[in-house]
Amino acid sequence: MRNLRKNLVFGIALACWLTSCSIRAEGVDHVLPNDSYTVNFLSPETTLPTPPAPVARVGAIIYLIYKDGLLGRPRLIEPTNDPAMVISLLIGAPDPNEAAAGIRSGLSNSPDLIASVGIDGRIIMIDLSKSFADIQGGEQIFILGQIVLSLYAFDDIDGIQFTLDGQAVSVLSPSGEAIDRLVTRSDFAVLLSR
Repeated sequence: MRNLRKNLVFGIALACWLTSCSIRAEGVDHVLPNDSYTVNFLSPETTLPTPPAPVARVGAIIYLIYKDGLLGRPRLIEPTNDPAMVISLLIGAPDPNEAAAGIRSGLSNSPDLIASVGIDGRIIMIDLSKSFADIQGGEQIFILGQIVLSLYAFDDIDGIQFTLDGQAVSVLSPSGEAIDRLVTRSDFAVLLSR
């Protein structure tokens, strides 16, 4: 009885819908004359607001610490030539899902490790704060690796120069040796395979 009632209600609703649409059953399209309908969604004095211009986004990879190496994680960013944007992504990482998986950033708890970021021609300049020296060796190498690998999202760079109070300083490589030249991606690529 219940199914019969449902089917009856459905049948009546379907018949009402079909007849209210003025669609003939023969399946032929019929053109309405122009004077048979009026469409007036807005009054003539109403104007639509101009939508904001869409913000272009590009994909970037930042490198975060996972177990005993670095893991590339995708981010969408506005196109920029400002390496400070990449550093801010490292400071703001990880997202909640990454944190739950044990992924972390060495800069998120110590955003003051970097005093300034800039570009000099094709060289990215990273001025480290004095507190960077207080970071233990292994953690310091991970942070340097995060910075270097993430900044290589900028294709047209020759390297990264680390400074302290504006003076060039050497930094530790993953093998513990001092790098006293421009740092490149290849210096820290070994951290990706761990």
